[in-house]
Amino acid sequence: MQKYSALKNVLPNALINELHDKAMQTTETLRLTYFPEMSMRETLEKYKHSTPSRFSRAVAYRMMDSETIRTLKPLIEVAASSFWAQKEYLFYPVYYVRLSPGRSSGSHLLDSQPHYDKSFGCHAYSFWIPLQVSNRETGGICLYPDTDVAAEYVRRNENNRNDFNSYRENSAELDPVLQDNATTYDLEPGDVVTFDSDMLHGATRPGTKDRISFDIRLLSLSEQPKEACSPDLITLFNEHIDVSNALNLMALGDKMGARDILAKMDQDDLPQDIRDILQTFSSRTDLPSPDNLFEISPWQSEYAWYHALQA
Repeated sequence: MQKYSALKNVLPNALINELHDKAMQTTETLRLTYFPEMSMRETLEKYKHSTPSRFSRAVAYRMMDSETIRTLKPLIEVAASSFWAQKEYLFYPVYYVRLSPGRSSGSHLLDSQPHYDKSFGCHAYSFWIPLQVSNRETGGICLYPDTDVAAEYVRRNENNRNDFNSYRENSAELDPVLQDNATTYDLEPGDVVTFDSDMLHGATRPGTKDRISFDIRLLSLSEQPKEACSPDLITLFNEHIDVSNALNLMALGDKMGARDILAKMDQDDLPQDIRDILQTFSSRTDLPSPDNLFEISPWQSEYAWYHALQA
């Protein structure tokens, strides 16, 4: 039996307001750095929550610094220990900031195709966190616990039958069943929805109002499948959050964001192998240009520096 739930009052309103403002300010700073001629509305239209762009990924890595994660993690851990079980939780190194404008074009139900959270082959516990009231008008997380629906739309542990573009093209056929079987929630700021990696899920498209949310995951290394999950990467990220974020920003083409993070730390305090990879990776000439920040970004490309560290 699958387990999932909306959990009430997990985060205080003051923190939600802080995260909301930080998400918007980070987006605005990134826009002004690379695309000052573009309006904020145009930026949100190109943000591509549905098919994450380098821009949206850069917002996440700029926003979720070590201070933010260390403020957030103990509060989420309390909820995880109460709902899932008491475990030694680590923060998962893939996370998203979702900015979804209302009144967008199209008639499709979802703004992300049904999928599982299975990156790195890990079994993790997801927490979807709206940064304002979440309801039909904003859209929000939707879960599909019905295994028959899951079998119809995705192949477990394999690529989805539909990427977002394919889903949208076939939405007239797919949406009736998806809508009839979706579990959705009306949420207040501070509420979260939690589910694990075996839960098929997506997000409904906003109606008349914009939506701001983010999602994070926790995991326990002790329960991961053998030869999965890159445990060394998980540990390294939790020990060196800001360095990991800076390296990912370099991989995305946001050298200014990486520079700002690194300027705040004393790199002499870092282990030698981390300093070596910073030097090597920052001197590469084949990293993406910031002109291409709105290109689609598969999450695997962001941790290319880790594989270089292992070589």
